Amino acid sequence: TTAPCIDGLADGFYECSGVDLLGELTLVDQGSSASLGSDIWGWVDPLTSSEYAIMTFMDGTSIVDVTDPSNPTALFFLKTTQPVNDHSYWRDVKVYNTTAYIVVDTV
Repeated sequence: TTAPCIDGLADGFYECSGVDLLGELTLVDQGSSASLGSDIWGWVDPLTSSEYAIMTFMDGTSIVDVTDPSNPTALFFLKTTQPVNDHSYWRDVKVYNTTAYIVVDTV
């Protein structure tokens, strides 16, 4: 899906501000059965210059190759090892050098 940002919307649905929609994957395409995500972070491989999106969900984390933004490719889904409940729904991810740190906020 490619859609320019027009009057604050891309594809008539996604809010935008000067950023066009070049590609998209559903949560299911990324391996999640959750209804929404909680965080997303980018990382560039220093050896290959490949670009990745790391997205967290209630039930795990996906890694998507976005080197070609018009053709994002889900690479794998890391399923959580903890039971999913109403108290462990928020996950965060940050990258330092070549390591992704994924944490869960349990209320």
